[in-house]
Amino acid sequence: MTGDDQDGGQHDSSTFREAVADARREAAAALARLAEAAVRYADGRIAEEITIDAAPGLPRLNRPEPGEFVADELSLLLRDQPYAVRCLLVGTRRLATGLPIVWEAFQCGEVDAEQIRVIDRVARRVTEAATLAAIDDQVIDAARTPNPETTPRLAAAIGGAAGAARLRRTAPPRISRTPRHRGTRRRRPCSPGSSPTITAGSSIPPNSAATPPPD
Repeated sequence: MTGDDQDGGQHDSSTFREAVADARREAAAALARLAEAAVRYADGRIAEEITIDAAPGLPRLNRPEPGEFVADELSLLLRDQPYAVRCLLVGTRRLATGLPIVWEAFQCGEVDAEQIRVIDRVARRVTEAATLAAIDDQVIDAARTPNPETTPRLAAAIGGAAGAARLRRTAPPRISRTPRHRGTRRRRPCSPGSSPTITAGSSIPPNSAATPPPD
């Protein structure tokens, strides 16, 4: 193989690598568009059913709640189970509202579906807004790392961000103390008629307690 052939092979390899990376980003962005379209369909169907229920002259008895069967409808469109569709709707809404930076990265294809599942698995157990903001702010850098161990590293980064936010929230305030010189000790003044305070190292006169007062 000549030098020209080697250069051409390296050029083709880098081109193929970029093509694979582009296809991965496009696939991730397509999944984000699909999730967003499913949420819009669900919201639209719920709004339609609410409007129908509010119309006068229609009996309300034994009518299903608005959106009760929207997951079943979407399961036919997505060719998936209703339970998986419900998880898709809930997770998409949670990411879009609680983790807007992560959701935007998913729409751009910078994080894939597996990374989104890892992030959502941790985020759905978080109830504090400060912890969600810490996860949203720090997790994308770990998700963008081109490493085969990205998913474990991502989980560790999420746990670290959540723990740091929790520590900042629960740490007690620091109390400043006035420094005291070593070897000094405070003594309370004796009131008239009271016994003096005997401290460590002080000498006691012999037979002081048994000596009667002078006449």
